[in-house]
Amino acid sequence: MSTGLDIDISGSVGLKVKTPKIVYFLGLGSYFLSHRLPTAFAAMDSGYEVHVVAIDDGVAAEIEGHGVIFHARYMQNNARPIVASLFGLIQLLTICLRIKPSVLHFIGLKSSPVGLVSALFLRRSTVLFSINGLGYLFSNPHLGFSHSIVRRFIITAFAIVSSIRNFELVFQNVDDKALFETSGCLRKAECLIVPGSGVDTSNFHPTPLPPLQPKIIFGIACRMVEIKGVRELIAATTQLQDDGVPIKLILAGDVDHGNPSSLSREQLTELCGRSGIEWRGFVDDMRSFWSECHVAVLPSHGGEGLPMALLMAAAMGRPLVASDTNGNRDLIVEGKNGYLCEPRDVNSLKTAIRACLSSDLSKLGNESVRIIKDRGMDSHAVRQKFRLIYGRGG
Repeated sequence: MSTGLDIDISGSVGLKVKTPKIVYFLGLGSYFLSHRLPTAFAAMDSGYEVHVVAIDDGVAAEIEGHGVIFHARYMQNNARPIVASLFGLIQLLTICLRIKPSVLHFIGLKSSPVGLVSALFLRRSTVLFSINGLGYLFSNPHLGFSHSIVRRFIITAFAIVSSIRNFELVFQNVDDKALFETSGCLRKAECLIVPGSGVDTSNFHPTPLPPLQPKIIFGIACRMVEIKGVRELIAATTQLQDDGVPIKLILAGDVDHGNPSSLSREQLTELCGRSGIEWRGFVDDMRSFWSECHVAVLPSHGGEGLPMALLMAAAMGRPLVASDTNGNRDLIVEGKNGYLCEPRDVNSLKTAIRACLSSDLSKLGNESVRIIKDRGMDSHAVRQKFRLIYGRGG
C-alpha cells in the first residue's frame, strides 16, 4: 500500500496513508447487487475504496447505499457489443487515470475484452477476471464457424496478454478452470476457484416444504431464453401431466429482449397456456418463490458458473434437478440432493423429475443445505476467500 507526505494546516509534516481503490467493471448494475455484494464487502474489509463501473438499470442509488462509488457506463443503450466495449474501455481508462486503482476486477466473460486491453495499459494495477460461466459460446460444440472463430479469438487474446503481464482468473467451477488450463493459453496467469457468488444464508435459510398434495411444485428461476432449457422443461412437464403425473410448474423470470435466443412474451403465453404451468415474469422476492416450491429445476444447455437460483433454492432446503453440465454438477450429487439429466433431452429430464417424485424430498433438501455449507458456497465463505485474494493486491 503506498504512502505520501501531507502538509496539515499548522504547517507540520504528517504521514498520510492513501486508501487503496478497487474498480469493478461489468454489465448491469443489478447483477452487481444480486451477485457481487459479498465480493465488494470483502474489498471493504481489506480497506479498499470500492468503485463500480456498470450500466445503470435503475439501481445506482441502491448500490451507493452500500458505500460504493458508482460510475454509470455511458453510450450503452442499443449499442452493438463492439461499440459498447469500446466506449466502456475509454470510460474505464479515464476513471483509472484519475483514481489510480490498486485492483481492477472484471466480472464475466463479456467484460474480458475491455479487461485484457486495460491490462496492457494499466500495468501498475492488479488485474482479476471473474469467469462466472463460459456461456453458450463455449458450451455448445455445434455452433457454426463464426462462433468457433470468436471462441478462438478469446482464447488467443488471453494467451497474448498472459505472455506480457500477470493476472488472475477466478472460476466458479472446476470444469471451466480445467478448460482454460488445458487450452495452453495461460502463461503468466494464476487460476483460482471460488465456488459461486455466495448465497446469503441469513435470508435464504431452510423453510418447510409445502404440503405434498395435491401436486408437487417444480420451480425454475432464470431469464426466459433457450439456453436455460425453458422450452424442454415446459415440454417435459406437459408430457408428464398428460401421463397423469401430479406436478405443477412455476416459471420466474422475464424475457431477455437483447438476446436472440429469448422466448417472446407471446411464445411464453402460448407455452404456459394450460392449467398447471404458470409463468410469473420477473419475481423480486425469490425467498417467497422458493418457499412455494418443492423442487428447483434448471435444465440449461451449458455455460453456467454456479447458478445463483439453484444456490438460493438449495440453501432453503430444496432438492435440485439440473442438466449434467459445468457448474450444475458442482452443486448436485446424484441421488443425494437431486438428480442430473442430459442437456436438451426431454426424456432424460422427465426421468429426473420422476426420480424426485419417488424420493424423500425432505432428505434431499437437507442434503442441499449441507452441501452449501460444506463446499463454502455461502456469502460468508465467498467473502472470506476474496479477502485473501484482495489482500495480495493492495
